[in-house]
Amino acid sequence: MPSLNYRWQDLPGILGLAGFYGLLAKVVLNYFSASGNVTLIWFSGGLGLAVLLQKGLRYWPGIFIGAFAAGLMVDDPLLLSASIAVGNTLESVCAAYLLKRNPRFSVSLSEPQHFLWLALIGIICSVLSAGIGPWSLWLAGFVATEHVAETALHWWMADLFGIIFTTPLLLIWHDWPNNWFRINRLPETLLFVGFTILSGQVLFFDWFVTQLSFTPLPYWTFFFIFWGAMRFGRHGVALALAITAFQALYGAAHHIGRFAYDLEESDLFNFWMYMAILSSCSVILALTVHKNRQVAQGLLESERRLKAIIDTSPTPLALNDDQQNILLLSPAFIKIFGYTLADIPTLADWWLLAYPEPVYRNWVAETWQQRLAAAKLSEDHQFEAMEISVRCKNGETRIALVSAHPLGVSFADTHLVSLHDITELKKSEKAVLESNQLLQTVLETLPIRVFWKDRDSRYLGCNALFASDAGQPSSRDLIGKDDNQLNWREQAAIYQADDRQVIVSGVGKLAYEEPQSTPDGNTIWLRTSKIPLRNSEHETIGVLGIYEDISENKAREDALAQSVSLLMATLEATADGILVVSLQRQIVSYNQRFFDLWQLPNTAVGEDKDDTTLLHLAVKQLKTPTSFSIKSRHSTITRIKKVTT
Repeated sequence: MPSLNYRWQDLPGILGLAGFYGLLAKVVLNYFSASGNVTLIWFSGGLGLAVLLQKGLRYWPGIFIGAFAAGLMVDDPLLLSASIAVGNTLESVCAAYLLKRNPRFSVSLSEPQHFLWLALIGIICSVLSAGIGPWSLWLAGFVATEHVAETALHWWMADLFGIIFTTPLLLIWHDWPNNWFRINRLPETLLFVGFTILSGQVLFFDWFVTQLSFTPLPYWTFFFIFWGAMRFGRHGVALALAITAFQALYGAAHHIGRFAYDLEESDLFNFWMYMAILSSCSVILALTVHKNRQVAQGLLESERRLKAIIDTSPTPLALNDDQQNILLLSPAFIKIFGYTLADIPTLADWWLLAYPEPVYRNWVAETWQQRLAAAKLSEDHQFEAMEISVRCKNGETRIALVSAHPLGVSFADTHLVSLHDITELKKSEKAVLESNQLLQTVLETLPIRVFWKDRDSRYLGCNALFASDAGQPSSRDLIGKDDNQLNWREQAAIYQADDRQVIVSGVGKLAYEEPQSTPDGNTIWLRTSKIPLRNSEHETIGVLGIYEDISENKAREDALAQSVSLLMATLEATADGILVVSLQRQIVSYNQRFFDLWQLPNTAVGEDKDDTTLLHLAVKQLKTPTSFSIKSRHSTITRIKKVTT
């Protein structure tokens, strides 16, 4: 049993239910009960169940209070009233609980099975009240032992009548019809209500009984029930039943009409049978019509939705059957290809116009039939799409990707054919292919190696020079591999570390030198640059790199360095002091022997490499410094003249 969460807002509803329940019970027991406690009609039970279904089980105190008050109002003892109230409450609570947990039942009461489940649960749960009430009356001395079984049967029939009559009426009219009183429906609504009331007056109030004695009056009600079901749906049937029941009971209470003496003769058994059968058949009829209308409305909406989808779809669509008839062409089909259904009523007409070249037309027709047959034999009925060239009505040629889709078991011989216009896509693919070929040509003519990798340092492409360095026959053989699978696997960790640095930082690493192992086992030197490889959204998706082989330059630099080192060693090893000065009087080179012979400090050569300071220090150590200076200047002038000459 679900938890019951009470709120102060529920109190008016509970008290209102108690008031209506007790008042309705008081009226029934006063006017339609021979003994004052037992009757064949119990509208209060249907009222209580309807409220519990709509508002929730927490409203059960309203049923108990109303039933308890009804017992007191017919002068039942306090304990007897409480016992009967317990039975009535248990019946409604159990029925509501079972119905709410039943997935085949809905409070909307929109399908016949909903009413059937309501009636079935009512048949079962009415036993609770019919078991407690009569036995309580017997224990209190209100019913003789020989009448207990009959009383229990009448009690059960009364509660069941309330469930199959009152509960559907309240559930259906919980939602007020919104189209009865429109201008175009108001006259028919008034006629329906008026004639239903008039029919009841004739049948249950003896209006025109003499003039209409030749007609079977009890069957008139079925005409208005049918009218209500077909034109006003569930609400019309429920209203007609309510009017009929009210008029019949009013006539019975005043001893007129068809059931004038039914209370005295059979305790309203004839009324019970008449209304039970009429109510059950009418509600099932109304719900069947309502369900069929919902299905029809759903199909109509689906058809409209499908038509809207087809009309607004940018993809050309066509419907054709196994007899090769074309049933429908979408607006997109007509717009793109130009043909209408009048131009191509069959596939043969379509093939003749769309594929004017006979050989190609035969290939299309044969391939279409083969793939259609293969799709029917496959488990998933998947049609293998085919690419075709279509001649449009205006003479233009369009490329389309054709696919067919079966429409299910109900339309097994009908196919929805889609012709995706891929003309522009093909043009774009051709342009991209040409651009890639041009780019590849440029890459192949460059004297440098070019490569690009993904974020996991797997190669995505390269030029032929790079593939050759990697020991691969072509650039395609390199795709998907990483540095650990190539000749330079010994340097793979270094290369991949550089890749990660560029990818993570988003900053290129330019013109740095690194070694590389060659296929013959030698090591060469590279000058490498790597930059982030980005997509159209400026996201880093890998790394782009280039490098050039600088091994020869590296060898020349090493040779030059070795020559310079040898020269410097020779200068230092000679016994002569050597000082090399340029024509601009800049000290180019010297050896230590020069400083030792002249007894000069090592600081004599400044950072500017000018020979002025060195010359002054050397002159001070001469015996004839003036003569040396003149000779030195003359020698310098002579050298300048020789160089100039």
